[in-house]
Amino acid sequence: MKMLRRMTFVFPVLLFCAFLIAADAAWARCSGCKGCRPDDCPKARQHIANDHADDKYEQSIIADASAAMDAHRVWLYESFFKQQVLPTLMHFTEQMTAIAAKQIMTVGILLDADQQLSTQRVLQEGHSRAQKDYMPSQNLCSIGTAVRSLATTEAHGDLAVRFLDARQLKRDLGAAGSVATGGEDQDKLQRWAEYTKTYCRATDNNGINPECKTASSGSARPGADISFARMIEEPRTLDINVAPGAPETPTLRDVLALGNNLYGHTVLTRSMNEQALGPQRNSKDHVYFALRTIAARRAVAQHSFSSIVGLKAAAPESATNTWQYLDAAMAELGVPPQEIDGLIGKNPSHYAQLEILAKRIFQTPSFYANLYDGPANSRRKSVALRAVERMLDQALYESQLRQEMVTSVLLSSRLHKRAQQANNKLNESGG
Repeated sequence: MKMLRRMTFVFPVLLFCAFLIAADAAWARCSGCKGCRPDDCPKARQHIANDHADDKYEQSIIADASAAMDAHRVWLYESFFKQQVLPTLMHFTEQMTAIAAKQIMTVGILLDADQQLSTQRVLQEGHSRAQKDYMPSQNLCSIGTAVRSLATTEAHGDLAVRFLDARQLKRDLGAAGSVATGGEDQDKLQRWAEYTKTYCRATDNNGINPECKTASSGSARPGADISFARMIEEPRTLDINVAPGAPETPTLRDVLALGNNLYGHTVLTRSMNEQALGPQRNSKDHVYFALRTIAARRAVAQHSFSSIVGLKAAAPESATNTWQYLDAAMAELGVPPQEIDGLIGKNPSHYAQLEILAKRIFQTPSFYANLYDGPANSRRKSVALRAVERMLDQALYESQLRQEMVTSVLLSSRLHKRAQQANNKLNESGG
């Protein structure tokens, strides 16, 4: 509204200024014209001079000019501006407002579309990334399913190790209820009966073996009690189950017989009479502690044997859900299906599972072809393979510890006599 009022007063002033400029231009034209008659300019000058000689016309001119200006202002505002300019400006403003609103709506639609497309792009990228990163490969699934029973199988093998160690130690010490409670004679008598019934081979001793009773026995396993390669080294899985209440298998019986022949063929003496003690060993305590020292050394050697057996002990029935995946891995290597069970068994041992995971799967071309996968799956496979490597390193580390222990006990046994001699010399010299 203020703007309209300003235009109402400013516009007449502009017109008046234009009128004065025009009058000055006319005066200049008259005073400086060259095309009119010679007497026109002097006459015009005289009339102008006479009109301005006194104030008789000046006031009327001013009044007429003021009235004309007022009338012109009224016309300019009431007729021209309010009736012509103002409605046009209002329509112009309305049209511009509508156009601006439409343009703003158009810009808003474009911004909304841009935001929606950006959001859809982010969602599609996330969807594509999820499909690429969270789609596990066949190799990863094979490794993941094959390691499910490793922990259970390892715990079952540890139980077999403790059973074999405890059984051999009780046999050496003549614990009540063991096969060697009565001493060396009882132990060898029982082992001889088992040999003639199960492990004897009629062709041994150049065919002269009258005590052999295995010729017609369906349960005969000739030589199983002395063949380490046949019983322990070659098989990847031993049918051994030492859980409470589990039935005794022929393989377990063979392993126990082999352990009897390897460690403690002659069990420790049970006699503590003067003849057994000898002239220099007049203390029963001393002899008994010496026997326990021998039993401890045998236990160290026996533990390596028990650990190997435990490593190859068959998995428990609760962990048999992985054999089909391991069978598939062996079949991919080209092993005939009828031979797979003979290699790894129905319940693959911890040793058999580690062998397949850490060795056999790398012998198939498809494993390396499947490595051409997404970055996420490649990282997952790397982590899984490093985990298998750590398990294998742990098994090797435990084997090295057992080797160091056996070596240290062997050196200690070899140096025992020299240590005794040095100790005796120190005692004789009074040092």
